[in-house]
Amino acid sequence: MSRPAGTQQLSIIGFDNIPESATTTPTLTTVAQPIREMGMAAVDMLLTLIKGGTPADTHLTFPTRLVQRESTAKRSGRSASS
Repeated sequence: MSRPAGTQQLSIIGFDNIPESATTTPTLTTVAQPIREMGMAAVDMLLTLIKGGTPADTHLTFPTRLVQRESTAKRSGRSASS
């Protein structure tokens, strides 16, 4: 797909990889998160608190994944610090 006039130097990235990101024009590059696993961890923590306990971890880190689509320009070969 060709990019609309005036957007050749503009890249847009969304977050959460919602279904609509794949149906926009241009399709939206996004960062996917493991929503199910995040929810399960939150429920486990909540149940521990309800039972009077202390969760083993209160700060969790989950992996993310870049879902590259049409809303980001191709890399020009320059480094990120350029």
